[in-house]
Amino acid sequence: MTVALIIATYNWPEALELVLESVKKQSLIPDEIFIADDGSNNKTADLIQKFKSKNNHLNIIHEWHEDNGYRKSTILNNCIRKIQSDYIIQTDGDCILHKDFIKDHLHFAKKEQFICGLRAMLFPIPSSLLLQKKVKPNFLILNVGSKFNLKYQYKSYKLANKRSILYSINKNDAAYGCNMSYWKEDALLVNGYNEDFEGWGPEDAEFAQRLVNAKKKLFHLRHAGILYHLHHPLLSRGMYEKNLEIYKTTIADELTYCENGIIKE
Repeated sequence: MTVALIIATYNWPEALELVLESVKKQSLIPDEIFIADDGSNNKTADLIQKFKSKNNHLNIIHEWHEDNGYRKSTILNNCIRKIQSDYIIQTDGDCILHKDFIKDHLHFAKKEQFICGLRAMLFPIPSSLLLQKKVKPNFLILNVGSKFNLKYQYKSYKLANKRSILYSINKNDAAYGCNMSYWKEDALLVNGYNEDFEGWGPEDAEFAQRLVNAKKKLFHLRHAGILYHLHHPLLSRGMYEKNLEIYKTTIADELTYCENGIIKE
């Protein structure tokens, strides 16, 4: 089985560099690494090119489109369309990955199901220290028990017995695009992300809901697939109500397919 990692980013190269460094140190390196760039300026492109030149053993593909506002669904679809691998793992460009992040997702990858994990949220001070390179990312592991560093500490505790940490519930209220994995064939089945979403909104949960409606079992991953989310100000919620209606329609009508997705109707 081959695996691709998608990293969604926008105009935060300092954070993306930390993420890429954590990808480089994975215990299992993905076959493809797609950077889904929602219109960043040249600083991000320069950072990616510099990182690639120093790590040419990594298969990094920079997928970019013009900045026309928040269009994360579109850039994700552009990546999914081009991915050659069987299995896709998603994260964001502000999430530092535990060294076993890829390995853990693949451990649980089975047909007819997909996986959603959690985020360990970093407070502002440790986030700033990491971004300024005053501490190294292993600082997160060494200080995981400190309330100074993390909200929701239990989300960062790794268990050795992986049989006890994957479970299924009927609710789809914990689908985070920063910690999600699925089969490419299943993404194509539901036509990928819905590009009617513009601006911040529950595009990840809506995508996951269509997978559930298509009879793909949602499993929630706990104490594995760990990542650390850097602190940043909240994005604009100006389009949230409109986007929420799209999600509600998908639930109410039990939709399995979006018209404005990978394949345009």
